[in-house]
Amino acid sequence: MLDLIVDGHWMLAVLGFLVGLFLAAYSVIFGIETAKGFKWLLTRQNACTGSRTPSSSSNWRVDSFKHHLPVIVVLILMLGLLWGVCGALLREEFRSGSSGAQLWLACFVGPPGVWIRWFLARLNGRGLGKAGLFKWVPFGTLAANVSAACIMAALSTVKKATCDIVASGIQLGFLGCLSTVSAFIAEFTAMRESKHPWRAYAYALITVCISFGLGILVYSVPVWTKGQWVSFKQRVLDFRTCLRFLLPVAVVGTRSACINAATSALADAGSQCVILLLHVVLNTIIALLCLI
Repeated sequence: MLDLIVDGHWMLAVLGFLVGLFLAAYSVIFGIETAKGFKWLLTRQNACTGSRTPSSSSNWRVDSFKHHLPVIVVLILMLGLLWGVCGALLREEFRSGSSGAQLWLACFVGPPGVWIRWFLARLNGRGLGKAGLFKWVPFGTLAANVSAACIMAALSTVKKATCDIVASGIQLGFLGCLSTVSAFIAEFTAMRESKHPWRAYAYALITVCISFGLGILVYSVPVWTKGQWVSFKQRVLDFRTCLRFLLPVAVVGTRSACINAATSALADAGSQCVILLLHVVLNTIIALLCLI
């Protein structure tokens, strides 16, 4: 979507966002209604059969350390096995230069994104500071989505010949697991059905504005910086060229004109250098905000 915005296709970007948000919101509503229907059917079936015996599934509940330990061991072994298979296939696909390498890389880097997402979920409901301000804002989900948007925008700037597979794999796997649309829509629906429905729209607006704002900055700053750096190098080359012609020239008028041109080129180069440094500082601040 950032690519569409940068290319000037604002209408397509906005339309795609609205359609995606609409589909996600009504998917949650459809899922809730479907679950209610299945619950009604199961309740009616149990009432017709009159079965009051406890379910055998209670023996499979993981509610103690004795039950947790074997489950954790099995899951770790499965994860190690899947990582090994993904690593072997990724190596083969990467050597052959196939586009399937990004899919296996996405599978390989996906689990860390899930773990970070789970860790950030602890921030939901805590609010800001010791006073717990704005507890209704799920800051964990907000931080996950905003950081994923910023990192995805940063990776979009390095999608060149050799980095395309790696950047696409990280975007699809790690950032796809780090960001969450399902939790965002579920929180939006819960807020909309609460006593303060305005919080849902405020939360959606905050998420969209921060994600798009920082994403566009992260995506655009390297382009601006690159342009300023090229202009700065050109100014320096002009200054050096003028100095080469300055010493051998014997005509006073030509020497004076060359001195003026050299002074102007040096001043322009200095201003371009200041602009370049400002852009680098801005890019660093944005990167630190993404890490926080």
